[in-house]
Amino acid sequence: MKQVVKAYAEALFQLGMELEQLDIFYRDAKTIRHSLDASMDRFFKCHRIDLKDKKEVLRKAFDTHVHPYLLNFMYVLLDYKRFEMVNEILKAFNTLANQHYKIKEGIVYSAFALDEHQIKEIEEALALKYHHKVELENVVDKKLISGIKVELDYVVYDASMRKTIDNLKVKLLNERWVK
Repeated sequence: MKQVVKAYAEALFQLGMELEQLDIFYRDAKTIRHSLDASMDRFFKCHRIDLKDKKEVLRKAFDTHVHPYLLNFMYVLLDYKRFEMVNEILKAFNTLANQHYKIKEGIVYSAFALDEHQIKEIEEALALKYHHKVELENVVDKKLISGIKVELDYVVYDASMRKTIDNLKVKLLNERWVK
């Protein structure tokens, strides 16, 4: 299955490069990934719904919002019964495009929503460290209490109050048993 995902992602990437429209494919692939939610996933997996109706839903949802080749790409996935892989394929495509553009994507968790300026400051600090452009998505996690936690390239930078409390708890428990 991973080979199938990789093959479709590479084909889409190559098409974007050949057409010199990789930037548009990149943007539109993100739009599609963020638009397909669990309810749509169930709709496209349902065998009772006609293929023509599924394509019509895609056309109405994306016709004016994504490049026609990406819309056709989704039709191909439907035709070959591979649409359940669309998110994985677009994620793999996104990874290829990120490598091409030297972009690292990550997540910044915070107890409260960060504004664009705060996110940009964190992105710029990490860009200096990694020598790549960094794009972060903000996810609110109330368990952090305060501060932030950043996941980037399988590395976690944790400057949250939750981490501080957990570290203090471990330290106190270790001291208790040492005596």
